[in-house]
Amino acid sequence: MSLPEPFFLDVRPLGPRRVLVAVRGDLDVATVDALEDALAAQRPEHLDVVVDFSELAFMDSTGISLLIRTQTEAERMGWEFVVRPELQHEVRRLFETMGMFEYLTFVPA
Repeated sequence: MSLPEPFFLDVRPLGPRRVLVAVRGDLDVATVDALEDALAAQRPEHLDVVVDFSELAFMDSTGISLLIRTQTEAERMGWEFVVRPELQHEVRRLFETMGMFEYLTFVPA
């Protein structure tokens, strides 16, 4: 059995009003606060957020809950929250099962 990839988060600008948040490893109860903090840091500036989960190996219900809350807030506050559609198999299956492809906005890289 292999060890899980370490969690890693990278935030970088994609333009004057947009940032990329790239997440690698496992997004679960132990790591979700780091992503929540990174997303919250963009709100005062009203920056649009693009999330890249292409290197995310695993996500549990805490990650799904955060995505739903973030999408709801983006709609309410008028900023864009999008996810790149390149997903690893386990994360894609979770998104399919939870109906996330119908709920979130997906934009290719």
